[in-house]
Amino acid sequence: AGLDTRAMLEAARDGRLQALYLASANLAGTFPDELLVREALEKVPFLVVQDLFLTETAKYADVILPAAEFPAKSGSYTNFEGRVQSVERAMDPAGETRTDGDIFRAVAEAMGEKLVPSEQEFRWEMQELLGRVAPEGFVGGIPADVLAAAGDEAGADAAPADGALRLVPVDRLYGGGGTARFDRWFSYVQPKPEAFIHPDDARALSLADGDAVELGEGEAAIVCTVRVDADVLPGTVQVPRGVADAPVHRLQRGRAFPAVRLSRRVLEEVG
Repeated sequence: AGLDTRAMLEAARDGRLQALYLASANLAGTFPDELLVREALEKVPFLVVQDLFLTETAKYADVILPAAEFPAKSGSYTNFEGRVQSVERAMDPAGETRTDGDIFRAVAEAMGEKLVPSEQEFRWEMQELLGRVAPEGFVGGIPADVLAAAGDEAGADAAPADGALRLVPVDRLYGGGGTARFDRWFSYVQPKPEAFIHPDDARALSLADGDAVELGEGEAAIVCTVRVDADVLPGTVQVPRGVADAPVHRLQRGRAFPAVRLSRRVLEEVG
């Protein structure tokens, strides 16, 4: 069986993986274990990054392959409930960029292998293969055993120690993630480095709306502006993902919802 993302990073860090090829994956800017990513990317002997921008991950690369932007790609997307959406190319790739499929084919040919000659033929081949799959054992395109496993109840983490809150990284509408920050128009709607907490927690920590706080400790700490919000679950602090000035994944260290402490900071401006 192959390795998942964490296992590959651990193998690269430990010297058991000699090369990494990352396509449209800015792990240094998003993966919830910043230390592991940094160690892996620094130690892997050969790193190829295929992306549209010079991301945090691309700065570690030995080779950077310029990928085309979203409107220049054709293909399909499948969401978590198994719904498939097709997209068609609306423009040609800009400059020297190429679609992911074209890059993969060129790399394969350089290695003496041959893939399907075009994206369209690849889609035809996939449609033919999918047509042979029997519906038994599937619910909405998802294997029934996967749905059964997802229905199992998971135990909750222990409550944080006094003074700590459970960190909940969240996505904001039009947040745009890492890629959108390169677009000046998105800057008007992108989320700011803010920490949303319940009024009860704000009172307990002697914090007010607009205060500057430090989440975490040491090199892993980030600085945010407090936003008091009654819709936030008591005992938690919500921080938007994809904010370059406050990379919330830095606090996670491989945990989904770690406990973090908030301490007041005296700053002239945050963000």
